[in-house]
Amino acid sequence: MKTIIAMLIAVVFLAAGPAFSAGETAGGNKEAQQLYVTGLKYFQAGNYEKAGAEWRSASVLDPQNPDIKQGLERLRQLTKTDTPSGAAQGAEQPDKAEAAPSYVVVKGYRGTTLPVGGDQALYLKKGDRVDVLVTFDAKMQDKGKPERKEKITATILQNVVVLNVRRPEKVDDLGAVELLLNPVEAQYAALSIAQGDIHIVLRAVGDVELHPMEMASFLKLIQ
Repeated sequence: MKTIIAMLIAVVFLAAGPAFSAGETAGGNKEAQQLYVTGLKYFQAGNYEKAGAEWRSASVLDPQNPDIKQGLERLRQLTKTDTPSGAAQGAEQPDKAEAAPSYVVVKGYRGTTLPVGGDQALYLKKGDRVDVLVTFDAKMQDKGKPERKEKITATILQNVVVLNVRRPEKVDDLGAVELLLNPVEAQYAALSIAQGDIHIVLRAVGDVELHPMEMASFLKLIQ
């Protein structure tokens, strides 16, 4: 039963796409709108090169489209952030708080801030891709047995982009991370803060695949 619940949770989050449609894109050029939407899909998958190609083609067809302009600006900011010089600069003062300027959030997404422990914020930087885990007390019931409370951990979000990081001066203090989420993901992130403990885990560079994840529990571990 736990496996079924976990798979349902995973399907909800993995299937949650950006809250927009092609008709919502500003401008009257339908071909440009389609290119814009295709670019957003590449952007969400972490393929910035293809996203940029789609948005530049859309810009030629509809140069005044504000959404296309915003998408290209977002790519420019991310590319600037990922430069070696920027990474080296961030490595010089890992123990100091970073109050970074906010990036432009593209249409259909939300900049969502989550509180995290200083130990988690220490090794995160803008442009990283992360998964979000939540640990909470769940009511579980196996067939023929009474209901019980059990602490479990579930991966609720995968492959999301870090917009900003606020590192505390002391590792024991609370930090913050701002993530680029679609509206549905932002709701679940807010719910997770209210109901459990959030953990941010860093992905390897280039790892953008999504996987169904079972919930973890100590009872399952010892079985």
